[in-house]
Amino acid sequence: MSTTNGAKASPRSGGRSPKPTRARRNATPKFNTDPRLEKVRVGLSQDERAMLQERMQVEGCCRVTVWKGHGTVLDGHEALELNAALGLPLEEDEIELPDRQSAWNWIIYNQLGRANLTKEAESYLRGQLYNAHKQSHGGDRRSAQSSRNGCDLKTCEEIAARYKVAPRTIHNDGRLAEALDSLKEKGDDCTDVVRAILTGEVHLSRKEVQELAEMPPADLQKVVPRVLMSGRMPRHQSPESKPVLITVPKEPTALARELLKRYGQAYAAEVGQALARVLEEHRPGSTQEWVAAEATGVRPVTPVDDDGTVRPNRAEVPDAAGGVMTTINTTAT
Repeated sequence: MSTTNGAKASPRSGGRSPKPTRARRNATPKFNTDPRLEKVRVGLSQDERAMLQERMQVEGCCRVTVWKGHGTVLDGHEALELNAALGLPLEEDEIELPDRQSAWNWIIYNQLGRANLTKEAESYLRGQLYNAHKQSHGGDRRSAQSSRNGCDLKTCEEIAARYKVAPRTIHNDGRLAEALDSLKEKGDDCTDVVRAILTGEVHLSRKEVQELAEMPPADLQKVVPRVLMSGRMPRHQSPESKPVLITVPKEPTALARELLKRYGQAYAAEVGQALARVLEEHRPGSTQEWVAAEATGVRPVTPVDDDGTVRPNRAEVPDAAGGVMTTINTTAT
């Protein structure tokens, strides 16, 4: 998917992308989609969708690129989705292509020409090219070394040279593409995870992607929502495991952001709730009184225990070392 419909592939794409015919207004378009062509769409992040919507409103139209004579959408899927609410006039660019494989190639090369493509998306698209074309030179002509690597040597070298990476990288890209495609077939939430990985909204290592793709359905139902919420793979830790030592900023806002970044929204929310409970247990008066006191800058009197011992309240200790790093213990989730 591209935010610039019908654009000619850049040198970075490594392929040739036919020029679209002149855009024409189409008040009642009849578009269709092809499952195989849909499968290789990377999609847009939430930020990219917001920018696309803004651009559409400025231009006053919704632009799509279709396969001439077939009406199959090649580029502009997100624009069509957004336009369901915007109701802008449609402008249709047509690409003349000889067959379905050429249409598939056009989508791949068009996406590889995007300037804002993530590294994960680049790897996925290169892997799609490798997986689709590695048999074009014949599996029986593989060298012994390439067979041991599980990589069609000639195909790897051709694609690697085109994109200026190592042949082994192309082989690994192929495995990543297979894992992500397998994950897509396991439900809508898994499809959302794949889109988030490719747009950079979820950060998983290739090992974690493979682990997710091979996970039983029952486990996926538990893990996938946590991945979507936190942007990372949940950490597995037994009750007997030792606490994990981490270093975080002492300044409150920076500390909160660091916890959110490391462990995701769910864990950060649990920490916030636990902190509120602990403060309620240790502070004199109600929580509302303390909120009012903090807002006015007037702090409650330091409490005194029954035996006369002065018990300093933590809230009264100034943060003189703002920005200084401090070490805390926490159990990874």
